Amino acid sequence: MACDAIVHERQKQLDECEAQLLEALGAAVKQEEKLGHLGSESLFMEYVRVARNRLGDWDASKMVIGFLDKSGAPQVEEKPVYTPIELTDEMKANSWAHREKTHEIRRLTKELVGRLRSLRFFCGVRDLQKQKETLVNVPCPACEIGGVPLTEVAVLSCCGHMGCLACVKEYAERGECVYRSSVGRWSSVARSTNVVRGMTLGVDDKERDGEGRHYGVKLEKIVDLIKSLNFTA
Repeated sequence: MACDAIVHERQKQLDECEAQLLEALGAAVKQEEKLGHLGSESLFMEYVRVARNRLGDWDASKMVIGFLDKSGAPQVEEKPVYTPIELTDEMKANSWAHREKTHEIRRLTKELVGRLRSLRFFCGVRDLQKQKETLVNVPCPACEIGGVPLTEVAVLSCCGHMGCLACVKEYAERGECVYRSSVGRWSSVARSTNVVRGMTLGVDDKERDGEGRHYGVKLEKIVDLIKSLNFTA
């Protein structure tokens, strides 16, 4: 079906982004060690401190923290106090290269979060569409109801998290993902316009429509958008 192809492509893109980010982090850690004491917090160390404390997506945060640990990045809880020093021309040049590498890391991190959310969304859509073949157990992280009926399932298009319609809408109206009840500050921002009812996504019916043709009006529009705009978020 169409969603299987999208999931496969999204997973491939996520894997590539992970590899690029891990490589960039390793290079940045070496640059940081080479620079030594600059008299102030480097842009990279600011990134490390923020990434270890909040990224806006729990799964992405765990992934990035794992990459930081693997690359040898230090633990930084609070902004340290530095004594200003006068930098040599070589130190300034090295510091500039280090900043550029950090900008690349920030871009890759943002891409990673977007790709992870996109993959999560399409995996959810795919699973909901296959309800006719395999029942999907969708628990609600807010009210903790297990096995939410398909008629009451809702998914957030911004991050792919699912729950019961009532809770998903309630949290979205506050500008929050329904998973905030479980992961706190690590959750993403959500809006009421991001709430998609599971029933509107359609269910595959091979006897009626053939292989992978019927997958809901909203998903059809998403697929068309991907094809026309090369959507990657």
